[in-house]
Amino acid sequence: MHPSYITVTVERCLGDGVVTSWVARVMMAELDAESVRTESQGGEEPYVAEFSREQLLEVTRLVSDALSTLKSETEMFEKFYKRLDPKDLSPMRSRRRSKSRSTISERLLSLSVDQKLELALREMEDSKEEAQRDAEIADRILQSFKATMEEAEIRSTEIKKAMYEFERDIGKAAMSGKKGGGVTPEKVLRYVEEKTRARDSLVDKLRLKNAALKIQKKKLQMQLKQKEEMGEVLNEVDFQQLKIENAQFLERIDKRNQDLLQLKLNAGETLQVLNSYKKKLHHTTTESTYLRKEISARNDMLQRIEQETQQVEQERAKAESLNKKLRKQLSDYRVPDVLNYVHEKMEQEELEKSIRAWERKVEIAEGSKMELPLWLVKGLYDNKRRIISVELPKIYREGWRTVFSADANVVDLHKMGPHYYSFGSQLLNFDSPENTEIAQTLLQTFIGRFRRIMDSSQNAYNEDTSGLVAKLDELERLLFRAGQEGLNAFQNWERGQAAQIRASSLVQSYKKRKFHETDT
Repeated sequence: MHPSYITVTVERCLGDGVVTSWVARVMMAELDAESVRTESQGGEEPYVAEFSREQLLEVTRLVSDALSTLKSETEMFEKFYKRLDPKDLSPMRSRRRSKSRSTISERLLSLSVDQKLELALREMEDSKEEAQRDAEIADRILQSFKATMEEAEIRSTEIKKAMYEFERDIGKAAMSGKKGGGVTPEKVLRYVEEKTRARDSLVDKLRLKNAALKIQKKKLQMQLKQKEEMGEVLNEVDFQQLKIENAQFLERIDKRNQDLLQLKLNAGETLQVLNSYKKKLHHTTTESTYLRKEISARNDMLQRIEQETQQVEQERAKAESLNKKLRKQLSDYRVPDVLNYVHEKMEQEELEKSIRAWERKVEIAEGSKMELPLWLVKGLYDNKRRIISVELPKIYREGWRTVFSADANVVDLHKMGPHYYSFGSQLLNFDSPENTEIAQTLLQTFIGRFRRIMDSSQNAYNEDTSGLVAKLDELERLLFRAGQEGLNAFQNWERGQAAQIRASSLVQSYKKRKFHETDT
């Protein structure tokens, strides 16, 4: 090998630059081979002993490069040979058989540079096609893997959702320690049936969607076939342009998605601020309502105080005029008679009593609570001034009304108030927004307890009923005694004891009315 030539090492990647370098290497190798053959034919044989160490190393390096070049060339020829059709190789085999006795020089004939270049170009095209096919296969595999990953993510999300719903509907009931709050097979079966129905409906929807996609696919295939027949099929340049446009649109979509995400974040922050302002507004509205009520109450109180002040002023003016009159009378005083003195003394005592009463009224502060008899409360409440307000007793409030509506028979009415019905009916005379509920509770309580009272009075003959009667209201006790009396009368009648039968008051009043109508 001539030292002035340079051998380029073959690389494993395919490209125009690599092919050019390989072609240059082949041409140099041919020239080098020709040079060696020329030198060998000329009879000039180099001696190894004449070379220095550096020259030997350089020769060794050049020989190694040449070997690597030959190996690469041999590999390329083997690939080309493997791609050939066996039919194309048959004439070559017959030719080899016919020329089996050819000389050694003919057997050692090598390919020319043009042939090698043609083989290299064909190998490069085949490699490009193979690389393109591998890229398409890899792209399909990648798309399949992406679809598998998306399906796995969707399934994972569905499994997490199902686990959350199962924990929410079944697991919490199982973990709760409440009586009767455990998991029953009916709950689990109902949950599984609901999930099965939901899955069946989803399968039906997906089946319909799959059928629609198949129809759409057939339409697209028909359109593509028509375009192929009409010569409107897109070429590679159009596909490249579509890829570029697709990439641009994907970038725009990513940008829009980022903008949408930012808008969602801004919307979340705005929603938090809005919720805080709503809370502040609710608190302010509540406080404003409370202040309005307070202002209204204070204004009413101020009006009442002004009215009382005017009344007191009028009374003070009357008292001053009376005082002036008394002073004038005192100046013109003469010793009265004894009878006049007694009358004046009595009037003085009456005035002192009224003064003390007025002093007691003044001492009672506004808004103070006290217990008064019902007759006194009715008198003060019926007054035009209405100087008091009535507070409902505890047994007539909403909490006890709920107890009565649930089961009125378990309540000890005599302990809560011996005159529950009569006192409650008297409370209806006062203006209260709960009068309707109180009246309804009184009626329903009486109806609910009446049957038990009458049943006990009719079935407790000669028995100790003190425990039962102790829990009854006074009105209920009267009903119980009336039932007992009726039971005793019935028992006496059954035993045949003589007694005078008296008609009831209703029958007697009806007879009187009939007699009166007959007389008229």
